[in-house]
Amino acid sequence: MDVSSTIKALRQRCSSFGGRVFGLAQMAAKDLETIHPEEHPSAYVACIREDAMDVTVTENSYRQEVSATVAVYILVANQDDRAQTSAAEAEQLKEEIFKAILGWAPSDDPNSFYIYEEMQIFVNNRAFLGIQLNFSIIYALGPDDTRIPSQQAEDFGNFDTLNMSVDKIETPPGAPDGREDAQVVIEHLYGDSETSESENS
Repeated sequence: MDVSSTIKALRQRCSSFGGRVFGLAQMAAKDLETIHPEEHPSAYVACIREDAMDVTVTENSYRQEVSATVAVYILVANQDDRAQTSAAEAEQLKEEIFKAILGWAPSDDPNSFYIYEEMQIFVNNRAFLGIQLNFSIIYALGPDDTRIPSQQAEDFGNFDTLNMSVDKIETPPGAPDGREDAQVVIEHLYGDSETSESENS
C-alpha cells in the first residue's frame, strides 16, 4: 500500500512535527546514536503488513479485500533521565496524529479509512523515546488491478461493439413477422457500457 498521501497529510495537519514526516527508509538511514534534539520530534510512516481476505473471481471479474497495517513511528528527544517530558510529548503527538488521520480515507474510496489498532514503545534510551502507532485500513482489489483486462484485450482484440437487430413478436399472429423493428448497439463492452436503440419505421 502506498503511504505517500498519508505522509503528506501528517506534514500538513500535524504542525508539531514541523514538516519532519518521512518514509521509514529515512529513519533507517539515520545514526540513532547521534540524535540531535533539533531534528525532533519526527515521524516515519510505512506499510508493515498486508493480509489478503476472501476473494471472488470469475472469467471477467475479480473482487478481494486486503487489510493493511500502517505504522507511524514517532521519535522524541529525551530531555530528562526518567523520560517523563518525552513521554508527555509523545502522548500529545499521538493525539495530534489521531485527529489527522483517524476515520480519514487516503484514497478515493470513502469506505477505506484508518482505524487505530495499537501503540508500543520500540526504543527508549538516553537520546530519545520512540513509539510506534499501528493503524489498519481495508482496501479492495478489482479487475483493473489484475491481468484480466489485458488478457481480454489479447483474446478479443478490438471487439468492443455489438450490433443487434430486433424483430419483435407481433400480435397477431404471435410470432416475429420477419421485419427488423429495432437495432441495438452496445459499445465499450470491456469498459463503461453505452447502449443506444433506434426504431425502424
